[in-house]
Amino acid sequence: TPQFYVLLAAYFTHLLAVSVAASISVAHLTEKGVAAATAGLLLSLEGLITTLSRLGGGLIADRVSAKLLLVVGQAALAIGCVALGHGQGFPAQMLYAFGIGLGFGLTVLAVTLLLLEYFGPRNNLEIFALTCLVGAVSAVGSLVAGVVRDHLGGFAPALYGMGGLIALVAVACALMRPPAASPKRSG
Repeated sequence: TPQFYVLLAAYFTHLLAVSVAASISVAHLTEKGVAAATAGLLLSLEGLITTLSRLGGGLIADRVSAKLLLVVGQAALAIGCVALGHGQGFPAQMLYAFGIGLGFGLTVLAVTLLLLEYFGPRNNLEIFALTCLVGAVSAVGSLVAGVVRDHLGGFAPALYGMGGLIALVAVACALMRPPAASPKRSG
């Protein structure tokens, strides 16, 4: 169903953003003139925000729709990628750490909840396994970012492109409706 493909895309892009950020952020920021210790601290802050957003998302998931959490998560990831692409100045650096951290934490939670809500528990293991398999392909993002840097002289174009792609997925998530025969609706 189209909903499954949108959820696959969201899972793919959240892993893409986090794997690329983890592998290139320190190099990218130091190339932009940020001290290595600060760049490392920002990456650690991103990880902390991921953990806190998963906790917070879990605490509010029964009061806020998983779809809303997904849209917010994807939008935060897009903003975080663009901010990392810019990389200079405290506001951009905080947007990067909080955007990617919040987006990663909320997206993984929301996709898991929506897969269960939309497709039910019967085949959830198989569906989630396929989702994880597609997500694993996101590891190629770091290679692509490196090739972009080698050919264009920096990581920023890859980060801006990634932010644009994730923004498109966020729009698809916002427009997504539950499947007509979702287990939640049929009984």
